[in-house]
Amino acid sequence: MIDAQRVEEILIDCLGGENYDIAVEGVINTYGFNGEKLEEHTEEVRKMLWNLPKPFLPIAAGGGGGWSFLNACQDANDEQWTGLHQRMEQLLCLGIAMGLAEWVLPKDMWPALPGGMPYVVVKV
Repeated sequence: MIDAQRVEEILIDCLGGENYDIAVEGVINTYGFNGEKLEEHTEEVRKMLWNLPKPFLPIAAGGGGGWSFLNACQDANDEQWTGLHQRMEQLLCLGIAMGLAEWVLPKDMWPALPGGMPYVVVKV
């Protein structure tokens, strides 16, 4: 299950302030994370990412190899877990910082994608 409030709590706990060691550029924001704090939450974030719809998963795991950011508001049971793009970005950027997800294409190529939105693949 993906919990929008928990995503925000984890994000706040992992922000590194001026002492960050991992930076991730999201759709709107760039986040600076503390690597040690990320490690503390890796398993919980992994479970949430695994609960995104199957098209986000790698082909080798029976998924679609990546899907549009805009579809990350639904979970694997086709239930809407958030109505906030900000929360979707936070979950995906946490996953990217942890090495559990990645943008399919670099940001300068996003305008070529449908809706100008990035595609992301979950690597768990």
